[in-house]
Amino acid sequence: MVPLFAWCVGSRASRLLELHGTGEVGSVEHIFPSSFYLKTKTGDLISVTTKRVRSPVNINVEERGEPFPSLLSPGEGATLVGGRLAVGPLAISLGEGRYSNSDVASLFDLQGFSKLSDHLLASATLLQAFNLQGSMVDETSPAFTQYRAFFRENFIRPPGFSSPTFMRNAVGLLGLGSGFTPSFDDFLSGFLCLYNLASSRLGFEPMRLDPLEVESRTSWASAKLVEHMQEGEMDEDVEALVASAFRGDGDAFVLSVEEVVGRGHSSGLDLSCGLVMAAAVVQDMLTAKGLASTVAGRLGF
Repeated sequence: MVPLFAWCVGSRASRLLELHGTGEVGSVEHIFPSSFYLKTKTGDLISVTTKRVRSPVNINVEERGEPFPSLLSPGEGATLVGGRLAVGPLAISLGEGRYSNSDVASLFDLQGFSKLSDHLLASATLLQAFNLQGSMVDETSPAFTQYRAFFRENFIRPPGFSSPTFMRNAVGLLGLGSGFTPSFDDFLSGFLCLYNLASSRLGFEPMRLDPLEVESRTSWASAKLVEHMQEGEMDEDVEALVASAFRGDGDAFVLSVEEVVGRGHSSGLDLSCGLVMAAAVVQDMLTAKGLASTVAGRLGF
């Protein structure tokens, strides 16, 4: 057996382990050098990772030097016995550390948020400058024409943003793009996360996709990301970005965008595009400045 110590267990991961109790939890679905995904018997996702970023779905473990693909195979079972999660040759001792999202929505400062315009534009310019191959803002991407049409219909052309139109169009693009989690799914996750958290403070209707429909249109792992994010469950880097926006701390917001954009190949960039566009849309709902159209233009759409 290969012993590992879990120094932090996310709130959702902890609930899922408690739900299944002693015995079989699920099996290995996807394996990466520093992480692997468990698919529980109920179809939920738990991520076991050596990365330092905490999340409600993560079990953060110490590094042992060997990449997970050399230790695990897809389909290997996961069993919980006496505070230890056994996955193939791994014996993961679950420590006392826990992580859950804070009440980010309570930080919303109407006056401060309304002054973020310049920083949202600066963030859009930054994202366009990265222009990673295969991302939403890559004009050579085979899907770019569809992204552009989506942005123009939902953010640029009059009368501007409409949640029913947005949701109808978004469903049709689920699963579009490159990457383990498709680019549009990453964008949509970021957008729905910030928008729905803001809605809980500002009194407008949140936007939520039917989980079964999401799962029918994209991969299992990507569907779970969309489902969790639309409910406001996010990792701590995304939480820091949303919190800085809600506080109206523009400098911290731009720095948080820079932090998030670096994850994966283009996932961080696409996720950041969604977060920035949602902030612009919410600001338009408060101030009627037409900022979302300008931000979309800065992104290259």
